[in-house]
Amino acid sequence: MTQRYNEDDRIATVDDDEMEDQVTEVEVTRAQIEQTRADIGSTLDAIKGKLNPQDLAQQAKETVHDMAANVAEQAKVTVHEVTAHVVQQAKETAHDVAERAKEVAADAYLPKRLSIDDLLDVIGRFSTCARG
Repeated sequence: MTQRYNEDDRIATVDDDEMEDQVTEVEVTRAQIEQTRADIGSTLDAIKGKLNPQDLAQQAKETVHDMAANVAEQAKVTVHEVTAHVVQQAKETAHDVAERAKEVAADAYLPKRLSIDDLLDVIGRFSTCARG
């Protein structure tokens, strides 16, 4: 049997098994406290690592670089698409102009309908030029 003071500062008697249980409980609590301290230390170290100004600057630099590369790639694709569209429109316009030019040229070289009198007049002039 062991004597100890209770909450009222009176001497209380505690048997040895109960005392051993209390000592074990205190040791477990101390071990838990030490583990908690170690966990908190690890957590603080991790937070310091994440908030390191040099690391944050490097992350920002990498993010900006990645974004710039993405924007450049998107611009390249857009320019290619727009260029292809403009080229296609130019081809279609050139084809339309060529077709219209053929129509105009064909209309310009088609002889007009001549009356018999006009035809005889042309033949007469031709004959005169040939003789003379």
